[in-house]
Amino acid sequence: MQVVVHFPADGGPPGRALRRLLCVLGRFASEVLTADLRATATASGRVMLTARVTFAGGGGLALQAEEASSVAAMEHFVDRLGRAVARRLAPQERR
Repeated sequence: MQVVVHFPADGGPPGRALRRLLCVLGRFASEVLTADLRATATASGRVMLTARVTFAGGGGLALQAEEASSVAAMEHFVDRLGRAVARRLAPQERR
């Protein structure tokens, strides 16, 4: 699994949020090929968070949200990403 994280130079990823991302994706390490998380500052002083995940079995998912620039918002986004990956990888009979 390859994880790529892009953050503005002036506001790197909070350590706790980055550890949480690796922990969340680590649960699915054998099924996730790549994960790309980007944070881009917006004109309104908020941050645009974008995630793209590619799965070993084909396909993938994308998630995007504009949030306040805070550690809590970043952690919430990472949690949402983890839930989206879990739903996508759930066996068909459990859906």
